[in-house]
Amino acid sequence: MRRLVTTLFFPDEAANAQDPVLNAVPEADVRERLILRPAQLERAPADAIAYRMDIVLQGEGETPFFVD
Repeated sequence: MRRLVTTLFFPDEAANAQDPVLNAVPEADVRERLILRPAQLERAPADAIAYRMDIVLQGEGETPFFVD
């Protein structure tokens, strides 16, 4: 078993441009997989802000990971 640690990045956050972890991923389309996407939750209050992030461990659309 290997430990998995992730960092979440909020969209439109100014600090993303300077973040060394996010910018260690050279391909923009792959880097986007680390950024949360706005989401709607059926049971959430109307004024709630919700985000979604799908973590894909292997295969097409795989979330980027650092290898120990």
